[in-house]
Amino acid sequence: MALTTQQRIKLQELLLQREALYARIAQTEAQINEILGDEYPLPPPPVEVAQYGKPKKAAKKKKPSKAAAIRLRALEGQETAYRICYQASANMADEAHEDRKAITSYLEAPMAAHLIERIETIDATGAALDSIFP
Repeated sequence: MALTTQQRIKLQELLLQREALYARIAQTEAQINEILGDEYPLPPPPVEVAQYGKPKKAAKKKKPSKAAAIRLRALEGQETAYRICYQASANMADEAHEDRKAITSYLEAPMAAHLIERIETIDATGAALDSIFP
């Protein structure tokens, strides 16, 4: 299945949002276990959630939160992509993106700013060139 550029961008945005939500769930479950001092037998999500429920009306777009204060500049010189490193579950994860719109949409997601460890630019070999955040 061939995707258009717009479809690939939207897909990447949705995958980043999905990862942020999984990280938020894992963080919440870790806090529950920390309070109890042991593994808590958490029930699976409700069937409606697991099956995506009924479509909801689109919410009004909120103004960008504090996370939007991170401004990504355009790539320069030998920079080929941005690398974003963030907390995913109990591990650190990193992803490289050539399109800054994908990262910008992730930054606008709730709680995203709390999960991001760093954003940097990289060259074609993956070597870090410049730190953008923090």
